[in-house]
Amino acid sequence: MTSEHVGQSVAENLRTILGDASGEVIAVGLDENATRELVGMLAESEEPPNVRLLAGDDVLKWLRDDFMLASTAAELREADVLELRAAGERLDDTLLMAEEMVVSLLMPTDEQSAALVTDDEEFVAAVRERWNELWEDGEQFDLRTPAYSHVLETLADEFDSALEADFETVLESIGDMDTGDWLDEVAVSLLVAAKHEELLYDISRWGEDAGVASKATFSRKKTQLNTRSCSTISPAGERMRVSRARRRSRARRPSSKSRDSWKRRKCRSTWDGRGCVSYWVRSVSEKQMQTNWRVSHTRCSRRLQPNRHRVATKRAGVTSDKVVAAGDT
Repeated sequence: MTSEHVGQSVAENLRTILGDASGEVIAVGLDENATRELVGMLAESEEPPNVRLLAGDDVLKWLRDDFMLASTAAELREADVLELRAAGERLDDTLLMAEEMVVSLLMPTDEQSAALVTDDEEFVAAVRERWNELWEDGEQFDLRTPAYSHVLETLADEFDSALEADFETVLESIGDMDTGDWLDEVAVSLLVAAKHEELLYDISRWGEDAGVASKATFSRKKTQLNTRSCSTISPAGERMRVSRARRRSRARRPSSKSRDSWKRRKCRSTWDGRGCVSYWVRSVSEKQMQTNWRVSHTRCSRRLQPNRHRVATKRAGVTSDKVVAAGDT
């Protein structure tokens, strides 16, 4: 017997199919949108079925890059609700296989979906045998992400419930926002820690112990937040009885001066052959991304050094008539 079910979305069809399924379910060839709906549905269900997800390597890597989704999937994996494997071959079909039926999902768009269901015993047995073999040949996929509840529990234990609540609120609020790659779980941890004036050492140690990211990743992200044109956090030294001072991050409001006039300076000198050394200062504007060289000051020596003059002019592009900084026209 074959029947059809046309739902308003992939989520609606998945909810109907998983609600009617008994025993273990094999999900094959789900795309990113269907995978998101599957993980969310299993997390919300009070009695979810056991699901084995066989998907393409690109879909599973996409799942791992989304911290909220990956940590939820890790939660389901620890509860023996969800298993993940990367298929060893291309998957052209999108199927859900229960003990007593096989469902083929058609998804022309994210808003439209149709499910074709068959419960013929011989057909169902043949399909399950084939995909069981492909499951055994698949490679186990490591999410490299801790369970979401573990992250929150360790954060509250290491610091306090207020910091944990802020972390959860901010992380869930940016789930549907296009923030690029700079505002991730590490950046949220640092920003919340800066709000509560916690030590960078403590928050990075917690992140590494909890499996969120390494201390080096926390350090790189802190530098990124500090060097943005509108700096979000500022470091403050914290004296320690032993070893060097540790850095405590503090949240700050970016000023127009830090946004528009942030500059770095670098000095170098050139020898003009007549006993004068010109110190050149380069001003780099982050906003305009331009380099301008100017003479800071000139110091004259009483003795001429022709040998040094020839070496310096060759290296710095200096002529006998005027001083020209390398790279200038």
